[in-house]
Amino acid sequence: MVKTAGQIETNKGNLEDNSDRDERNMKIESIPSESEALNPNISQQRVQLTWDDVNYRVTINHKEQEILKGVSGFANPGEFLAIMGSSGAGKTTLLNLLAGRINPNSRSSGTIMVNGTDIQSFNYKKITAYITQMDILLPTMTVRESIMFSAKMRIPGTDQEIKEKVDTIMAALRLEKVAENIVGSVMVKGISGGERKRTCIAIEIISNPSIIILDEPTSGLDSFTAEVLIDLLKEQARNGKTVISTIHQPSTKVFNKFDKLILLTEGYTIYQGPATKSRRYFAKLGYKCPRQVNPADYFMRMLHVVNRYDKTEEEQNLLDKLNEAYKKNEPKNDSDLFYLTPIESHSVYSLNFRSKIALLWKRSFVNAARNPMLSRVRIIQYVINATLVDLLFHGLSETQRGLLNTNGVLFFSINISIVLTNNSSALTFPIERPIFLKEIGQGLYGSAIYYVAKNLSELPMQIIAPLIYALMTYFALGLKLTAGKFFTYFAILMLTQMSGVGLGYLVGASTENVLLAHAFAALIPSGLMIFGGMYGNLESMNNAFSWIQYISPFSWAFKSLTINQYRDNSFDCSPSCDPLDRLGFHDPLWQDIICLCALMLGYRILAYVLLRIGLKKRS
Repeated sequence: MVKTAGQIETNKGNLEDNSDRDERNMKIESIPSESEALNPNISQQRVQLTWDDVNYRVTINHKEQEILKGVSGFANPGEFLAIMGSSGAGKTTLLNLLAGRINPNSRSSGTIMVNGTDIQSFNYKKITAYITQMDILLPTMTVRESIMFSAKMRIPGTDQEIKEKVDTIMAALRLEKVAENIVGSVMVKGISGGERKRTCIAIEIISNPSIIILDEPTSGLDSFTAEVLIDLLKEQARNGKTVISTIHQPSTKVFNKFDKLILLTEGYTIYQGPATKSRRYFAKLGYKCPRQVNPADYFMRMLHVVNRYDKTEEEQNLLDKLNEAYKKNEPKNDSDLFYLTPIESHSVYSLNFRSKIALLWKRSFVNAARNPMLSRVRIIQYVINATLVDLLFHGLSETQRGLLNTNGVLFFSINISIVLTNNSSALTFPIERPIFLKEIGQGLYGSAIYYVAKNLSELPMQIIAPLIYALMTYFALGLKLTAGKFFTYFAILMLTQMSGVGLGYLVGASTENVLLAHAFAALIPSGLMIFGGMYGNLESMNNAFSWIQYISPFSWAFKSLTINQYRDNSFDCSPSCDPLDRLGFHDPLWQDIICLCALMLGYRILAYVLLRIGLKKRS
């Protein structure tokens, strides 16, 4: 028999007796309204999540494999539901489906509902918090800054009101002592693993979601920290939220804290009910867990399959027996115990385009300022290179030897402007891609907002660094002492550096691999440098490759700098030694500068297109 909306197909029997049902009903009715106090401007709706006959398939080695095989279940408000299973059992796939992170219409069948409403019929992500197994945080931000960013993106109110809500969340998750500490990374010491996980949870629940879904939240934590984290999650459940989590190797103490347990094996559900009654259930089937053994460890050993594609007769018999027993005892969906209302279709809070860009710009700017590779190191690199140039080529002359030195200095200036910025910019997207994909998936902002804010945040450094270099080199080298030529020199160096950044963005947007991005960031400028005009006359190059000069920033920048330096000058040598004639540069200066601007914009536009393509593939 198939029940109406919000209910699932059931068979005979129920693992819970009437006293258990009455006890849970009393527990839900007595839930305090403390969760609403965390966000008084956002009403939290208590919801029951149900899934009915869910199947999911993937293609492996050109063969279709079924990961989930008709699983059904439900998660109630006020309860902590733990999903366990051996590796490959399908628990993470089920979790991603329940979180709305996998399109259920792609390779799956079945229904997933919230209070009787299909999750595809409304903005499900707005009532759901999803905490991934990987702690995805910007390492340069403090705990408070990380949570404040999420709060300002998700909830309305003045800065003071939002600050008070953030303080309340940090107090609830015991993060006050590390509020001003940076998150840190492998290279920079920051907060502990448990504190990182609690920060991730705070970031998600600041919007007061009705459902909290977590993937392996205790992974990598010691037993005590894991126990503390589970206690915090149970507090959230007692406040009326529906909490669902996959768990890997919980201790006995942690296992006993679960309100409800679902066990999966080979895509089937073989147990669903109170965690405390799981021992008794399997003991009746002939699989008694010794009292001194952790039940979670016992279940995982019992359900372990050596090769799921070639099961032994013993493994198949066990699976058939457990599956048949579960069908006879599948618990009923007790949605009638809860006074649950249909999901409301009211509009949700969202910042406008300009406010989102401002918030992202501020965060990106702070990240760049605190990242030595994007700020202090870059300035130091420019200062060292400028000093080296001044010492070696001080007071250039217009003799034939002096003109060769001038050409070399100008090309070297272009080289460092492109190579230094290209190398660091190429790593930006591969490093930030996880947090970018996470926040895009949460609906905090779109890819265009992220990209515009990223470009704006790095703009100050792209002005300051070439200005310092120009001031240190132009007068010391004895280049033409006119205001117009100096500012043109500075503008060309600035556009050259911006082109290097754009080229780095293009490389970084084309790959997710940091090492691959670093390799291409070194390789591509080397190839483009050959067509810059310094190592050979561009007019005499092989026609099969001469087109590369038009996409090389070295070419347009070198043309612009040499024309700015030499045009309208007289030289102390024969007329045939005019450097512009030797180099084959006959274009107007404004034309080369416009081409350099177009190339810089073209790199950035193409990088954005690749970023969008990568995002669609990941989705």
